[in-house]
Amino acid sequence: MGSVATRADRALRSVERAGIVLSGLALALMAAFMVVEVLLRYVFGAPLSWSLGFITEYLMIGMFFCGLSYTFRVGGHIQIDAVFRRFPAPVRRVLDIVGNVLSTVFFAVICYAGVLVTSDAFGDGDVPPPGGSELSWPTWTSHVFVPLGAAVLILRIVHTIFVPARVDEREAQD
Repeated sequence: MGSVATRADRALRSVERAGIVLSGLALALMAAFMVVEVLLRYVFGAPLSWSLGFITEYLMIGMFFCGLSYTFRVGGHIQIDAVFRRFPAPVRRVLDIVGNVLSTVFFAVICYAGVLVTSDAFGDGDVPPPGGSELSWPTWTSHVFVPLGAAVLILRIVHTIFVPARVDEREAQD
């Protein structure tokens, strides 16, 4: 079990690293597009017609969902644990498992809904009508980030349930 869990963790970390790189790239592109948009709008009076759609439909969604699993692994999500830390270690472990199981169910619903929306958009060939959106790209290309990001997070949470990291490992994570 140990070697399988180790290999699974390595593979998952590789996917998470790729996701966090994509997430960082999306954030950098958002900042760059906003600067360019402001310059073009106020200096030249000719804003980009598509940047807002690209930022909101692709970059923001990609940034959020591509970085979910990595953020979970390194403990970067907001948590209020003043009461939690006062419980004995066995109780904290049970509460961690319960929270992780509930999170898995929640993100499984998001993943399932994301798969349905993405597959429907792909199957139907959904494209905004001319003039109906800044971008006339197939809509599945922006929807796909949701099920992919949620699926990677589900794998990370399930791995965490069955192979919990020790405290010293959590602090040394990359």
